[in-house]
Amino acid sequence: MGVIARGRIVLGRHPLPRSTRRTAAEAAIVLAAAVVGIVIGASLERSHASTDAATPPAAALAPKPGAKPIPKTGIVTSATPSTLRALSNALGHPLYWSGPQPRYKYELTLTPTAQRVYLRYLPPGVPLGSPRAGFLSIGTYTVQNAVAALQTQARKPGGVSLRLPHGAVGYYSSAKPTSVYLAYPRTNEQIEVFDPVPSVALQTVKSGSIRPVP
Repeated sequence: MGVIARGRIVLGRHPLPRSTRRTAAEAAIVLAAAVVGIVIGASLERSHASTDAATPPAAALAPKPGAKPIPKTGIVTSATPSTLRALSNALGHPLYWSGPQPRYKYELTLTPTAQRVYLRYLPPGVPLGSPRAGFLSIGTYTVQNAVAALQTQARKPGGVSLRLPHGAVGYYSSAKPTSVYLAYPRTNEQIEVFDPVPSVALQTVKSGSIRPVP
């Protein structure tokens, strides 16, 4: 799963200067731990930074949804609608989902800088942190002028633009239809809807069910 920002899809995480990165990451972890009510049992892995930084810009147009469904670092925990709502309030921006599915487990992943939040719908019997990519996933990313970023991407070869319910603007690449992106006007949140079945991802977005956690 990747973020489209300024007309490109950004894979992985951007390394910050060590002092800034540590401050941002630790602040995000303390915040999420307090809101979600979990105990962090492992320190952040920082060895991934050099690898991610080496990813060439040319790879930006070839995201591999599901290749890394779980970020290497950050908080992974089970969530409920109430904890998602509390986390949204604490972060100061909406978190998006596809509505309640009572039989499913909600898996929440918060990356160290808190700029990306992932919610996966796990069916019964699938453990948290499963490396399998066969589940509906909703990513909320902090992106300035999210609608403009999607519109720029949609104008590129293979881009497909979408007009969606509630005034949302959407986009997907015909080469990677398993990820459909959308954004609402006058917001700085970009939403990615991933499903291993492209028609499911597209229909989920078209249905208008992708809304902020109430």
